[in-house]
Formats: sequence, C-alpha cells, structure tokens
Amino acid sequence: MNRQRAKAALLALEENPKGWRYDQVSDMLEGFGFDSPRKPSGSHRVHKHRASGGRVVLVDAGSGTLKPVYVQEAAAAIRRVIAWEAQEGEPT
Repeated sequence: MNRQRAKAALLALEENPKGWRYDQVSDMLEGFGFDSPRKPSGSHRVHKHRASGGRVVLVDAGSGTLKPVYVQEAAAAIRRVIAWEAQEGEPT
C-alpha cells in the first residue's frame, strides 16, 4: 500500500477501529515503513519500524477481524512514526 492510500486508510481506521482484518492493518503498517513480520509458529506478529524503533504486535488468527484494541495500538504506532518523521525531517 502506498503512503497516500495508507494515510486515507489510517483516517478510516481511527474513525472506526471495528471490522479490520489482519492483512488490511498489516498492509497499512508496511505503507508507513514497518517491516513485514517473520512468520513464527504462533499467531502473534511483530511489525517493527527500524528507523524510529516503533513496534506493533498484531494477532493473526487466520480469518476474521482484529480486536479494536489491536487496531487502535496500530494507529497510535503509525501516528508516533509520523511525528518522528516530522521531527527527523523524513518524508511523510
């Protein structure tokens, strides 16, 4: 997902954190520079933003939607990265 689409999706995500699937939120995180997580044996996936040191843990249950708390944590992490980029002079 490119940065412009990711920004639009972020606004929608913040407005309503219910009904988001793992792959949608994961794509959005990658659009903001988070690494794709390794595929461990469990269901928890850690997305890391190497430059800022941010990280988000999402639960990939295989199907269905994420709990709103995970979606809100992802949105907060993205906002922290945006703030970090503004402070560091990185492109947003």
